[in-house]
Amino acid sequence: MIDAPRPYVPKCERDYKDRKPVRKGSKTYKIWERSEGICHLCRYFIDLPHFNHQLGASVDHIIPASIGGTRTYDNLRPAHAWCNSKRGQSTITEKLKDSIRTLFEQKFGVSADDEPLTTFPLD
Repeated sequence: MIDAPRPYVPKCERDYKDRKPVRKGSKTYKIWERSEGICHLCRYFIDLPHFNHQLGASVDHIIPASIGGTRTYDNLRPAHAWCNSKRGQSTITEKLKDSIRTLFEQKFGVSADDEPLTTFPLD
């Protein structure tokens, strides 16, 4: 498994209350597993227990569904809900990924130099 940094998530940041847990065997889980749990936009680890949080897993369409993208595995990648919302319908480029990563690091107070956490505090 890839050793990616894991940001600390304060309780006050949890604001995705209506999301449901990612179930083993679901399409989201299979997409997450295929990427070894790494967000394809910011390149940080996606912790599945944070399903109701902005750092929870979401599925990003490489070609957005709004412009004809399909819901097939080839067009889907895992992303944090927060990263996915920042991307919007923009075309994915390395510059966009770097921008999202920088914003992510600023918002959640992490950097690639930090020691990765083995678990996220859920309370």
